[in-house]
Amino acid sequence: MKVKVNLGLHSTSDADAIIDGRQIVQKMTGNANFGLATNPINPPLLTVSKAIDDVEAASTAAQDASTAATRNLYQKRHVYDTLVTKLSHYVEDTANDPAITDDKREGIVVSAGMTIKIKTPRQKQHFEARNTDLSGTVRLIAEGIARCAHEWNYTPDVVNFTNRIAIDSTTTAHTDVHGLVSGAKYAFFHKQIIAGAKSDWEGPVILPVT
Repeated sequence: MKVKVNLGLHSTSDADAIIDGRQIVQKMTGNANFGLATNPINPPLLTVSKAIDDVEAASTAAQDASTAATRNLYQKRHVYDTLVTKLSHYVEDTANDPAITDDKREGIVVSAGMTIKIKTPRQKQHFEARNTDLSGTVRLIAEGIARCAHEWNYTPDVVNFTNRIAIDSTTTAHTDVHGLVSGAKYAFFHKQIIAGAKSDWEGPVILPVT
């Protein structure tokens, strides 16, 4: 039995990322499951801690709403997401070591301040992405529901789905995304907004853009 870490970075706000990152560093520091001479923590926790501090500083600076500050926050968050993802792979590799018995694998992940990804049956997608006649433009179409609004986002990261870009919400069950790179793959996500009900993001729908 192998375990897989569930980070959920694509849906984690900068504020929550800072909190979660510091908890992970705290729990992994001095943890007997990690950091042995034969199994050094990679990336080092000091490197991850610096990335967390950089995101916090950039998030504070971005409150002035300047383009440069916002771009800097985006870059710092990308570094953070990359390092924490690598750290999760390290934790997975440690937990899935053949020398570890199955009953201890989940505990190793939890001891690192991370959670296990639970496999669920794949749900039917209620939206689709289509290329249009206009190069670099994709149309997103959802199943229409009365008195329902729609949120959309996308990312060029079709592996970890980090740094998702929000598209304006709509009251119609479709929207167009412009300015995409022709020939590149993108992952698209959709969420229905229904008054008085909680809805989850669905996706990804991955499409090579023409």
